[in-house]
Amino acid sequence: LGTGEIESVARVQYEHGQMVKTQIASPLNIRMTGPQKTMLFDTSNYQIQVTNTSSTEMTNLKLSCLLPDGLEFLNSKPSTSGENPLVWNISSLPAGQTQTFDYQAATKKTGEMLCKATIAGTNISAQEASVKTMVSEIKLSVSMGGPDRRAIQRPASYQVTVANTGSQVVQRIRVSSKLPQNIELLAASHSGSLQNGEVQWIIPQILPGQRQTLQMVLRAGIAGTLKNRVEVVADKSQSGTQVEKVTIFEQPNTLYLESDKSIDPIEEGEQTALTLRLVQPLESTLANVALEITIPPELTLVDAKGPTAA
Repeated sequence: LGTGEIESVARVQYEHGQMVKTQIASPLNIRMTGPQKTMLFDTSNYQIQVTNTSSTEMTNLKLSCLLPDGLEFLNSKPSTSGENPLVWNISSLPAGQTQTFDYQAATKKTGEMLCKATIAGTNISAQEASVKTMVSEIKLSVSMGGPDRRAIQRPASYQVTVANTGSQVVQRIRVSSKLPQNIELLAASHSGSLQNGEVQWIIPQILPGQRQTLQMVLRAGIAGTLKNRVEVVADKSQSGTQVEKVTIFEQPNTLYLESDKSIDPIEEGEQTALTLRLVQPLESTLANVALEITIPPELTLVDAKGPTAA
């Protein structure tokens, strides 16, 4: 191998690095408001606010709002074409300033409606905001009770029950019944009145699950058949609900029985009063008259009153 010096050199080479991600906040802030609940065919108000949170003026911004199927654009301020999505061009938004956009839309379908607004600009990340609106339909049911037969010149009592079977408050309900010329209105509850041959009521509102019972007392001057038809129409409802009760008015020539109910129909556990009248149309006197009432098993007698013990 020989003699002499041997030189050895050792080197170590490496590379060290670290990556840091920084989220740069958008200089734009968008906020959207609107109704959480509304009714079918109602008009809803929505508002979008765009704020420049930076210290410099922002230019050439574009605000768009996508309307869901079932929400129909009506108008806006500032104005826009009305095409979906709605678009507003913002030429300039000074630093620290907020610009507001309002629009109105009509509900054409029931269900959940999602309106989504987006603000974007050159070299600026888009920002979004949205509002969910639940659209419900007015649901009213109407029932009517009254006598099947009644003597002429005798009062006939009718009960009209309007119930809110939906999930929203129903306001300003109009109840009406058109009367023939030979039918006279004797009384009407809850400030009902006769206008142009029609008995009319206005119910300010009925809460979900609640009902309102109205009463009217009629009298027929001649014998015949009365088809007492009642129509119920509420605000923000395109169609009404009808119910009809047929009563035969006659001229009896012998003892007959009248019956009236305070509430008809009734719910389980509820009480109603049944008023019975024995009427003798002739001048002769009847003796030893007995009235017998059979109560079905679905009903329970609470009390009974009359000229004699029951």
